[in-house]
Amino acid sequence: MPQEQGPADFHCDALIVGAGAAGLTTALVAHDLGLQVLVVEKAAQFGGTMARSGGWLWVPGTRLATDAGVAGSLAEARRYIEHEAGAHFDAPRVDAFLQAAGLMVDFLESRSQVRFVFGHQYPDYHPDHPGGVEQGRSIHTEPYDGAKLGALLHKLAPQMRESTFLGMGLNSGPDLKHFLNVTRSFTSARFVTARLLSHFWSLVRYGRGTRLVNGNALAARLLASINDRKINAWEESAVVDLLTDRGRVTGAVIRRGGKAAKVHARCGVVLAAGGFPQDVDFHPEVIH
Repeated sequence: MPQEQGPADFHCDALIVGAGAAGLTTALVAHDLGLQVLVVEKAAQFGGTMARSGGWLWVPGTRLATDAGVAGSLAEARRYIEHEAGAHFDAPRVDAFLQAAGLMVDFLESRSQVRFVFGHQYPDYHPDHPGGVEQGRSIHTEPYDGAKLGALLHKLAPQMRESTFLGMGLNSGPDLKHFLNVTRSFTSARFVTARLLSHFWSLVRYGRGTRLVNGNALAARLLASINDRKINAWEESAVVDLLTDRGRVTGAVIRRGGKAAKVHARCGVVLAAGGFPQDVDFHPEVIH
């Protein structure tokens, strides 16, 4: 994991297209169900948009909120979504999300290296709207030591430079508070100095910062979990066509290393490519 070269013809149970949050989580679930999984990612590094994002999740009804003593109602969350979505409200999809989202958080925390933190005092975008709350629905990922990834560290997409300080990721909670108060507080100055020294040492030793936060931490934790399970994952592997049999998608043609390989998926293909490294030349007209 990941393999350097794929065979001309590859067979698996489930083919996952895209190595962002959706794709890597789907791969873990499929593997947990006993399926042989292959993840393919068009970009040269894993993580997708998630690795470059703030990494916060909006998930009503989590155990984290309950443990923090914050009561929550799925009915109120549904009311909030309905108000915010307006004419685009999709009741069956919203209900499925509300019933499963908290369970997915539990699954990731118990079956992978992903760990979440409750977002104290982080309100909904519009807490004064119907169903809105001042806190209880926002969570984020615990920081992660990128050195634990070993050689995979350089296959993890970096954070956006605009969201870093000297290449160092800043968590939007305590980190940011200390950096903003560095000239006004001895405690903050000591915190920032220690963080900078640690970061520069990581640059010397690993070529990049290793204290990963926000979406980069979530990407790293999912990638580490994929590696733990020895799930096949190919980077620089673009889907150029879908294989079909009597109207059913049975696999895909992957362009990898300048060569085309057919991947046959016995159970199905999951398209979890959010389009971050968009290919304007690939526009499948029909996807079954």
